[in-house]
Amino acid sequence: MSSMEFNKIAGAVLTAGVIAMFAGFIADLLVSPGGIDEAIYSVPISGEGGAEGATAEGPALEPVLPLLASADPANGEKVAKACTACHSFDKGGANKVGPNLWNIVGAKHAHAEGFAYSDALEGMADKDWTYEELNAFLANPKAYAPGTKMGYAGLKKVGARADIIVWMRSLSDNPVALPSEDELAAAQAADAQEADTGIADTTEAGAEADAAKTEEAEAAAGATQEAAAPADTAFLALIAEADPTVGEKLARRCSACHSFDQGGDNKVGPNLYNIVGAPIGAVEGFGYSEAFQARNAAGETWDYTNLWGFLRNPKEWEPGTKMVYPGFKKDDQLAGMIAYLRQQSENPPPVE
Repeated sequence: MSSMEFNKIAGAVLTAGVIAMFAGFIADLLVSPGGIDEAIYSVPISGEGGAEGATAEGPALEPVLPLLASADPANGEKVAKACTACHSFDKGGANKVGPNLWNIVGAKHAHAEGFAYSDALEGMADKDWTYEELNAFLANPKAYAPGTKMGYAGLKKVGARADIIVWMRSLSDNPVALPSEDELAAAQAADAQEADTGIADTTEAGAEADAAKTEEAEAAAGATQEAAAPADTAFLALIAEADPTVGEKLARRCSACHSFDQGGDNKVGPNLYNIVGAPIGAVEGFGYSEAFQARNAAGETWDYTNLWGFLRNPKEWEPGTKMVYPGFKKDDQLAGMIAYLRQQSENPPPVE
């Protein structure tokens, strides 16, 4: 046998071996029973509608209800483009990696016919996708429904969540109504009660100390907890001695409607930087109620008396206000909030 023929035979054997190896490898890929441990898509979003993973240890979830009336569905549609890899949004659209989301607002959890939901969402099958449920899920899917198949990290900005929710609301033959003023007030009152409990736990050594401090504050102010404004000026001592970090924690519940930083945007409510001592109804670019415009025309300012009365009970202090928040009923919290607002100022008036 010549060397040429030997080389041909050796090459053929080698080629056959390589083909057999790759055939086995591909066959293993095609028929392997192993499952996929992670979701195929984990979609990041940047920009105004940006999504960053929320963590269970992060700030409390910002409420979305106050933002829905002024939310931008066009921006919501832009944000949703990143979701089209896994979801369809049109009526009668097919399920993909995730279910079709037509008519999702107000529907039951795990409602899409023919889609295999995780056990976590199957366990919520009788629960409605309300605005706040959608807000919580979109903020952090895995914290909302541990075990969900959703690989998406979540939308960090509450404004972007509001935008996409109002856009999804429009994807229906009969869109769910937006929250009424009474529903907004009830939701904010519930949020305030929950926040009050958490703040009392973190700012006082114990229940006895908290009760003693509240009793002392009420006696010093000479007013009941239900009073819309103090009977004398003793409340100024409470503001002067208040802990602004208490107010900063309380302000988290207000951040859905207000910004507090210098140069911050107006939202549902005006930016509150430098508000202490400022003219009432004077934040540039914000559309105030007629009641606040009248106070501005009369030359009224946000002095400590007016802040105390308004933040205690906005609708009692000014019946024509657009503000739906029920107010701070505890003197130490009210004083702490005003002390925090004083910090958000270039030159706040002294507390005398």
